[in-house]
Amino acid sequence: MRIVLGLFALLLGVPDDGASFKEFDRRARAGERLNVVFFGASLTWGANASDPLQTSYRALVARRLEGRYPEARFKFWDAAIGGTGSQLGVFRLDRDVLSRKPDLVFLDFTANDDIHSADLDTLASYESLVRRMVQARIPVVQVIFPFLWNVKDGTLEAMKRRTAHREISAACRTGLGDAVEPARNRVAAGETTLEKIWPLDGVHPCDAGVVLFADAAWDAFGEAVTKGQVCTAPAKTIHGDTYLTPARVRFSTLSDLPAGWATRRSPRPAPSRSGSSSGAAW
Repeated sequence: MRIVLGLFALLLGVPDDGASFKEFDRRARAGERLNVVFFGASLTWGANASDPLQTSYRALVARRLEGRYPEARFKFWDAAIGGTGSQLGVFRLDRDVLSRKPDLVFLDFTANDDIHSADLDTLASYESLVRRMVQARIPVVQVIFPFLWNVKDGTLEAMKRRTAHREISAACRTGLGDAVEPARNRVAAGETTLEKIWPLDGVHPCDAGVVLFADAAWDAFGEAVTKGQVCTAPAKTIHGDTYLTPARVRFSTLSDLPAGWATRRSPRPAPSRSGSSSGAAW
């Protein structure tokens, strides 16, 4: 529908709002039905939050959206899989995100792709996610969340992926919720402590830290709306086109399998003497 409207606007000479935060804001205030997807890994899901459905960063942002737009009819989608990065995300995008017909997406993965690395493959996979969503006319808020050691010991200059993801945001005019500096500033000011943010492990914050993450994401969304930002996909990629045309393929359908590979049915477990299964998981 958005593509049709975009082409229609182009033919009529009407400005195309594309992936517009201002248009999302207008539709939400008008009380329309809107889909919001939170795409990422365990920090998005809410590991260590007291209740991921209620106290994760995505749950807090969802409640703030409902509070700001009381007339809107929101559907919130959890597209998080813990322990994964943007390379798997490339092959999940169609199924877990685009199939929901999102009107807004919050995008994680900076931490799981390794905030200190500038690996070109994962920079290309992450950039492809941003570009494909923007090309689908979806406003995107990129979120950059730290681990404990990024706040305690790391330098911003050493966080090469943070710098690269900020550059992608600038090129594509996305919202950017960078929680690294706010976390450092609040700890330095004595407003909170590392122990309060990460009391159980150095990766997943508990509720006190989750609020900090939600603040960064929410402020980025609000700033993008205030500025009337329209996300765009520049003609040329920054990190290459490797992941722009992914395909999900069943191995069993391939005609030329690697040496030593074969297709056959998985054997079923032998039944026990009592007639129940052997207990193997299928």
